[in-house]
Amino acid sequence: MAIRVGWGNAEETIIYVQLVYGWRIDDMHQAGRDIVDMCAVAGDQPVSLLVNSADTDTHIQKGLITELTKARRSLPDNLTEAVVVGVGPTDKVLVVSILQAVFPMFVRSIQFMDSMDEAMAYLSKASSGNGA
Repeated sequence: MAIRVGWGNAEETIIYVQLVYGWRIDDMHQAGRDIVDMCAVAGDQPVSLLVNSADTDTHIQKGLITELTKARRSLPDNLTEAVVVGVGPTDKVLVVSILQAVFPMFVRSIQFMDSMDEAMAYLSKASSGNGA
């Protein structure tokens, strides 16, 4: 699979998603199912999503808006925010536009970071209750 999904920390409060070069819509379907399952395992505990797109040069693909619209129906309540690493300026505007249309409540909780270190520091600070 060209999208890897797993826990990003020992406390299981961060779901790490790595987009690898060549990912396709069917990979996103599976990743979405994995994320929903992991959120269910977390129960009521808030979970953050950390998306690393630095290892792919695949830009936003056709059909993504349709797929995200379908995914909206199963977005878990305990998925509280997303941090995206490795998105260029052009795709950043497109990602925000798509997410505003598809997930209007969730889009306020999306951060873009330049590095994984920066993203992990932000999420660690946020999950410890110290704010971001």
